Order: sequence, then structure tokens, then C-alpha cells
Amino acid sequence: MFRSFLALLAACLAAKPAQADPAHAGASPNVKARMLAETLAFAPGKRTHLAFHFDIAENWHMYWRGQNDSGMPPQIDLTLPDGFKAASAQWPAPKRHTLPGGLLDHVYDTTLTVIVPIDVAMSVRAGGEATVSARVEWMVCDDVCVLEDAEFALTLPVRDAAPSVEIDPANAKVFAEARARLPKPLPKDDPPVKIDWTASDVVIDARGATQVTFYPDEDGVEVQSPITSATAKAARLAFKVRPAPGKRLLGIVELHREGAARPETYTVDVAPGVGAERSNEP
Repeated sequence: MFRSFLALLAACLAAKPAQADPAHAGASPNVKARMLAETLAFAPGKRTHLAFHFDIAENWHMYWRGQNDSGMPPQIDLTLPDGFKAASAQWPAPKRHTLPGGLLDHVYDTTLTVIVPIDVAMSVRAGGEATVSARVEWMVCDDVCVLEDAEFALTLPVRDAAPSVEIDPANAKVFAEARARLPKPLPKDDPPVKIDWTASDVVIDARGATQVTFYPDEDGVEVQSPITSATAKAARLAFKVRPAPGKRLLGIVELHREGAARPETYTVDVAPGVGAERSNEP
């Protein structure tokens, strides 16, 4: 993929990076970025979450970590203290964005929040402070594209917590809204979609849906011609992939239903020749 990425990159070379507050905020004319903690402290043996929240200027967009023909999703490089470990980042469902020449990207406008779980080992001593820092790079586009970056540092006390650490009320709304946009795992019992993958053919059946869209993850098997094949105004979506050793069908399936206020979104992790109800597991 990334057929036009080099051209976009050339347009970005003269762009200036975002100016970042050394604490936890960075801003440019196009994007205001923040790093937030869900809790007021870190605690040994507990998990907390960081949020990288981007407010995007009108008419501009940022990119999901999908199979895009152009653009680059935010790159988050964390520096963690000893005994701290980051789990996989959690991304909201994007939307399709088509470009002249038959190009397809998966993007966000208005806002984007990426949640990163942080696990603190039991061996970490309570009583002091711990600092998590991050360097974040992203591409934001309108008629032109700009590469921006910011550096963040967040220091919190390390406290014993039983049974949990106090939530930071100042950040609660950001985390609640971000989680509402996250795709859910497909339930094992009576899943709303059935996914069959045989050779190069994938079929997604979603009973009662009026539209089905598949957003292919960048680490999954490549979807052929997704601009035309990866969405259908029907309860059944069929498309072809290019099988490769070790590659799974990874991504997000989005379902629209008549009368629903918002679409349903589910994570997809399917092995070749296996249905979603048997393979969509951590």
C-alpha cells in the first residue's frame, strides 16, 4: 500500500513540527495534542491507561493504522520507567476517505483518542514518583499534508492501591468518550456477524444489517481493491484477499442497522479457513 506516500511526504518536508509544552500538551494550527492519565497515581500491580488525544482542525484529518494508500497514522514512542510495560494501543473505528485516482484511506476528523494501557509491576516501590514520556509523530492532511510531532512527559506519584487507584475527574470525560468509540470484541455466543475465509475469498454475513464495512488493519492480510470491495449496502459483504504465510484477517467490521443512532463496530481476528466465532480471541 502507500502508493502515494512518497508524494505526500515530499509535500511535508518543509513543514514545521508542532510546538510542545514539556508537560503534556502540544499544539499546531492543525492539531492540538495532549497526553492524559486516567488515574491520579500509578500503583504497583495495577493497570492504568494513558490517552493521546488529538483535536483536529476543521477540514483536516488524521489516519488510522489501517491499509491506507497514503498518509501515516500517529507513531507513539514511549519511554517508561523500570517495571512499567505498555500493552497494545486501542484505536477507535475510522471512516473511509476516498481520493482522486482510486485511492482509499481510513481517517479521523474532529477528534482522535488513542488509549494505551500501562501495567505496573508489583516490584515497583510505592512512595516516590514515576515519569512516563512520549514522542509522538503524526500526519495531518487537508489539500496538503503536514508532518507534525510533539514530546510529552507525565509525572505521577506511585502509591499502594487497594482495590484500585483513584480516577482523575479532570480526564474522565475524555476516557469515557474514547471508550464509547472503541470497537468491541465479537461475542462468542450468538455473534452478530459470521465471517468465513477460504483461500482468497472472505464473506461477512451480518443478519439484519443495512450496510457492512470492513476496515483492514495494516498488520493483517491484504484486502484486494478495498475501495470498491470492502463496503456494501447489504447484510452480506464479500471481498478477496492476498493470502500470505502467517497473516490473519485483522481489522474492524462496522454494521449499520435501520433506526440505530450509531453503527456497531467489532474487532476482527480470523485465521484462514476459520470462522470469527472460533478465532476472534485475544
